[in-house]
Amino acid sequence: MFHGTSFTFTVTGVSLGSLSLSFVAISETSAVTAATSANGASVSEGTVNFTITGPGTLGPINGIAVIGGTASTTLSLGTNPAGSYAVSATYTLSPGGVFSLLWEATSPEAMVLAPTFHGYFNLGGPRCPSVEGHRLRLDAERYMPLDEAHLPQGSEPVEGTPFDFRTPRLLGDFFRQEHPQILRGRGSDHAFVFRPAPGGPQGVLEHPESGRRMELFSHEPCAVFYSGGGLASVAHFSEQRRGAPHLAMALEPQWYPNALGLPELPPPVHPPG
Repeated sequence: MFHGTSFTFTVTGVSLGSLSLSFVAISETSAVTAATSANGASVSEGTVNFTITGPGTLGPINGIAVIGGTASTTLSLGTNPAGSYAVSATYTLSPGGVFSLLWEATSPEAMVLAPTFHGYFNLGGPRCPSVEGHRLRLDAERYMPLDEAHLPQGSEPVEGTPFDFRTPRLLGDFFRQEHPQILRGRGSDHAFVFRPAPGGPQGVLEHPESGRRMELFSHEPCAVFYSGGGLASVAHFSEQRRGAPHLAMALEPQWYPNALGLPELPPPVHPPG
């Protein structure tokens, strides 16, 4: 059985009574994906509205109360047609602005599974038009450049490149640098390989103007920093906002992307159970 915490986000500097999360689940014979879009918030009391769309029996789960404690919901992302594997994701909101995800999967045979999370964050709130004013730190000494097909390649040192986020950097300064990989990713759509056992958060995102801060803790070996360069008006966000480049960003904790295509990387194969 695959059983692991994909990530924990801790957000400080804001206290909101409710947080709305929107999930989309896609169940295929070869892939299961879950995603969410939300603004960062510290939730201690109120209502959490989960809206789930997808195949099978998935439907709305609304009005999960949070009263000075923890709210949690488990999404069963379904099985393949033969019923030989099952995958679920448990999202939990806890006091102190802690938002975590636990993945679980079972299969009678060895299984390739590399789940991730693609939540968008703009700590400035609904009136903040861009994440350019955010500061980001990533505890990563290596990143994975993209090839012409936008597939991640073997990791390279961040030192001496615009992808060095080992000290906090303003994202607007990063976006304005001229570098082939920044042009290819329309900012960043790159995986950053975390240092082993860092002893603290692997990522820290801050919005100095509001004082909000988000910390990322993950058991995964890396995370893709997607700066939202491809966001378009077809995307919908809170407060009826339409998507725009760099309106929001994502930190996607995961296994090494494209590991099956890179022989030097271990594949995400899990034993039966």
